[in-house]
Amino acid sequence: MNKEELKNKWGKYCDTDKLVDDMMSLLTKYGHRNSEYGVCVVLNKYFKAKEPLIKLFATSNHYAGNMRIVMAKEFERNMDKGAIKSFCSGFSNIIGANKMLLKYQDDDGKTMTDYLQTGSKKVNVMKIDNNEHVKSVQKGLKKFDKASCATTQSYKAFINFCDYIQNYFGYYYASQLNEDSCTGDVELKRGMKTSRAFNKVCAHYGIDKATNYDKLFAQYADMVSGNCRKLQFVISLNPLDYLTMSLGNSWHSCHSINAIGNNGYGSGACSGCVSYMLDKCSIITYVVDNTDQEMHLKGKIYRQMFHYNNNLFVQSRLYPQGNDGATNLYDKFRCFMYDEFTELLNLDKNEWENKVGNNVVRDWINHNGNHYPDTNYNRSVGIFYAKEQKDKIASFTVGSSSYCFYCGEKQDPGNRLSHQSCSLPRNSAEWLD
Repeated sequence: MNKEELKNKWGKYCDTDKLVDDMMSLLTKYGHRNSEYGVCVVLNKYFKAKEPLIKLFATSNHYAGNMRIVMAKEFERNMDKGAIKSFCSGFSNIIGANKMLLKYQDDDGKTMTDYLQTGSKKVNVMKIDNNEHVKSVQKGLKKFDKASCATTQSYKAFINFCDYIQNYFGYYYASQLNEDSCTGDVELKRGMKTSRAFNKVCAHYGIDKATNYDKLFAQYADMVSGNCRKLQFVISLNPLDYLTMSLGNSWHSCHSINAIGNNGYGSGACSGCVSYMLDKCSIITYVVDNTDQEMHLKGKIYRQMFHYNNNLFVQSRLYPQGNDGATNLYDKFRCFMYDEFTELLNLDKNEWENKVGNNVVRDWINHNGNHYPDTNYNRSVGIFYAKEQKDKIASFTVGSSSYCFYCGEKQDPGNRLSHQSCSLPRNSAEWLD
């Protein structure tokens, strides 16, 4: 099969010549053998399998062409976890918490040395336990911490403050608290802004009185800001998006096709992207910052597979993580799909039922092909369906056999997109089915 034959059959859906050229360029870039014939054979199989969904997508008010639905959506800004952790780790020292919190005199104005020097000319703090004099001033010494010589009360406050800043806020990457918390007399409630909670803890200990506090607090508040950013949410059937499904902006997964320097081998389940591309049900969703260039070439910020057949949706694992700040991205992505498919499926109401858990998913789908079955091993996956179609849902199969992008023949190994050695057939017609 060649580009002309492919165009005659499927050119009504996109510029198939460009699609072939882009796919060959992409495969070559990442070290996979390919030919015009092999790519055309695979794309022919793709269009046959995905045509019903492509037709459905084309009816969307957000259809952007090239088998993609594109919508601008607001997302909470990513937290720089390393910066937050580093800031909180050094905050106590920079703010001078030790000087502000540690007290070396009790309520009577006496230091630990004062108690030890009563009747004694020389103090050896390290030998307190062996010093007979301690017995006579034991009550006074209980007011102090042996190691720091600070009062026990102030030392405890200092330790509590440092621990809370470093080990709570230092590992909290959200703009709002998602649970109640308490440190000493400080109560922090679920839903409180993280920056406000931080300030409340500092104010409780008097740290907010430091001369450099306002500047440092502003720096922290900016890092945990819940300011939203507008990104492009893409619901795609585009073959190039399947091939690049695991090429993130700062992450990758086992379906990555990056085989440079690896003799044509990709990641462990490299051909899984083709398994999804050639089945009848798999839809890829992803997020990019803008659409100012070929979207498949942009590193994906997030990516999630959905599978739709028999009135039933399956929501697979979300990469690289399921939470962005206080936002559950599984809920967010699923709600985007609710809104879009309510219109696409001509539903009377935007009312859906959702069930979460890999055990739930196993009851409704099985897997075929070389893709990694994320839905079997992640507890956040699930199913959903329109309430008005509850009695019409049925199980289905996800995945398909993969095919070589060079010779067009069936491709079995999961870590390759083409055979290591194969030849083009003499008569391309014999490979059309």
